[in-house]
Amino acid sequence: MPATLPPIDPAIEIVIASTGMTQGTAQTEGVQIKPRAFIKIGDVQVGTLWRNIDSDLAGGVAVIFVRASRSVGQFHLDGGLAYRMRTGVKVRHDSHAWEFNAGARRDVGKLGLGVNAEFSPREFEKGYSLYVEGGPTLALNRAAKLSVALGRRERRGAPDYWAANVGLTKTVINGLALDLRYYATDRPEVGERFHSRLVASARWSL
Repeated sequence: MPATLPPIDPAIEIVIASTGMTQGTAQTEGVQIKPRAFIKIGDVQVGTLWRNIDSDLAGGVAVIFVRASRSVGQFHLDGGLAYRMRTGVKVRHDSHAWEFNAGARRDVGKLGLGVNAEFSPREFEKGYSLYVEGGPTLALNRAAKLSVALGRRERRGAPDYWAANVGLTKTVINGLALDLRYYATDRPEVGERFHSRLVASARWSL
């Protein structure tokens, strides 16, 4: 008999944050809106997203991505490929970048431990970029969890730094989750983007 393809499951997600954060540093001076749309076919996701940024170079970043995930034994593994494009370009620079990412997670009762890595061989007009982040999570109940993460960013042509965050995520109704998180880096002298801050966000999944 011919193989049967898994069902196609479309989804839309919108994240609104008081400050846009990427790899532990601020990307906006105010609110960031990040719509995301994808289809899931078995263990594979294919989709796109966009986010506004405050930059002298561009007004936003659009992403096309492919991700795959699978449970192997007691571990949940995932990996993906993303193609990023700056939008609303203000200055002529290289406005495209490829990114590869991989992660692993294991849950034991209410406690979880995960690690994720993101690598770009050439991030826009800069050189290579590597960000690795990991840490534990603790489920307080079926709707709320605490999480802590420590990350390291190395990028040719830009400052290297350590970043940390701690926060509480709570699902208030089906499809709507709220998050309150404190971010800090070890390089606040570099500029405003690296300063510590408290960020509130809401994620609505359809």
